[in-house]
Amino acid sequence: MRVGIDIGGTGTRIVAIDHLGTVVSAIDTPTVDFVQCETPQARIDFMVSKVSTVLNGSKATSIGIGVSGPIDLRNGVIDNPDTLPAFTGFKLAEPIAKAFETNVWIDNDAVAAAHAELYLGSFENSKKTDSLLSITLGTGIGVCLLGPSGPFRALDGQHPEASHISVEGSGHECYCGLTNCWEMVASRRALERIALESGGDFSVALKKYSIGLSDGLASLITLFRPNAIVFGGSVSKYWLELGPLVHNHLSKLKEVPKDFQTWPSEFGVNGGAIGAALLPEHQTGFVARS
Repeated sequence: MRVGIDIGGTGTRIVAIDHLGTVVSAIDTPTVDFVQCETPQARIDFMVSKVSTVLNGSKATSIGIGVSGPIDLRNGVIDNPDTLPAFTGFKLAEPIAKAFETNVWIDNDAVAAAHAELYLGSFENSKKTDSLLSITLGTGIGVCLLGPSGPFRALDGQHPEASHISVEGSGHECYCGLTNCWEMVASRRALERIALESGGDFSVALKKYSIGLSDGLASLITLFRPNAIVFGGSVSKYWLELGPLVHNHLSKLKEVPKDFQTWPSEFGVNGGAIGAALLPEHQTGFVARS
């Protein structure tokens, strides 16, 4: 079995997939459960127990971990005190590799999600594209541009935190330091806030939310000009209503290609974990060898 671990700000999902990419077993654990472990070793032991549960006696041939970044790809150290305090300062891949006697690859969770979409999703099956922009709308926002040569990296070799770009407006200061950050207006938490401000009228909330989401997308599309964008995370389940609103906003912009396409993820909440299981095959991220 190939194991994939997706560590997010709200939930940690672990899957075991077979050689065809089919999910054989999966579990979902609130990330706060790791916070409640008293020591770093206790958190590692807890993770090992969860992976063992998913394996159910089978051997892990490889393990991949997608984690809400930043993560230092030179050494595998997680550095996200704002949304992953329980794992910040960890070199998580190494003890997992030792425990299961197999190589463990670790990378940004957006990179993991993009692997599921490009190599197992409808993009692969239909051969519509050999690259895509993957955006995960969850507790925060994950962004990855993935193509034949692998994920796009910044000049220093690290994964760019593209969710932390400045967008129009004010009043949504982010822990990143921006006074109006895209993550603060387009994550699931932002949608929940907008829904409360809209008096519970969710259709109105989605219309307001689509403006902030489109503002950030416009910048990314202008920079990367992808021919396909896939949306994952918990917000993607509203794409039937949200998609046309976003397309309407973006269609007015000169730098947005007229034929660009968007899809919601077909993997649901397990997309990040499924993609993480593919990281070893594509040798993506930092590797801890057994």
